[in-house]
Amino acid sequence: MLLRHDMIVDHGAGIDEESARLIALGARLDETGDAQGAMAVLNEALRLSPKSAEAHFLRAQVLSKSDLKASEQALRAALDADPNCAPAAFELGRMMLNLGRSADAALLFHRALAVRPGDAEAWRLLGYANVYLGRFDEARDALQAALDVNPACPATVDLLADLQPTSDGSPEAKRLSALIEHHTARSNALPTVIAAEYKFALAKSHEARGALDDQFAALMQANRWLIEHIAHADETASNLRGKTNALRFTAAERGHRLS
Repeated sequence: MLLRHDMIVDHGAGIDEESARLIALGARLDETGDAQGAMAVLNEALRLSPKSAEAHFLRAQVLSKSDLKASEQALRAALDADPNCAPAAFELGRMMLNLGRSADAALLFHRALAVRPGDAEAWRLLGYANVYLGRFDEARDALQAALDVNPACPATVDLLADLQPTSDGSPEAKRLSALIEHHTARSNALPTVIAAEYKFALAKSHEARGALDDQFAALMQANRWLIEHIAHADETASNLRGKTNALRFTAAERGHRLS
């Protein structure tokens, strides 16, 4: 499980200049794929500054590609160093969710959101954790919060439409209906997959009202978008393979070999 690259950890207090330099170097080495080099300099940074949450978090990032247990230990070390390290809480929560430990995951997502309430992905995964725990009201609230932060948050509105019937007349139902109608009317501004999710949610809304013809039309449109998206992705992948093969051929003509 790779960690999110938008997760940024502050250096924190008490980090000397040399430790900060080593931490930055470790991050660059990891980005270039030099895991061994990254681990070496991050370990040295931790020798100099053992309470650096950032160094522990970056170690977790490197280890996540090869050793999940060690990555978990590094994330816990980051939280021990800084209990308010939101990125470590988020990633550890995601790890717990993948391991089926939904209660632990929910606590960690709450911990991350207490520091970074504008993290739509943390709200979304908190919603999923609450679904697995059978806390459906809390799940609805978390998924709605994710969409409030980012209406294009993936794999969110369709699940919310399952949990919140739009036909019950409640304020929450009216709010969700308005959100779905607003974004389906502006589907061109959304990524194709997200636009399809809103269409699927709209189909559920039509079904709840008994408007089966409208439901069918929405389902057909959503499926068309997804088929076109997959076809475009396949075409893009095919073009990329063609360019790669052409590059290999050119390299071979020039006496080089690409792995």
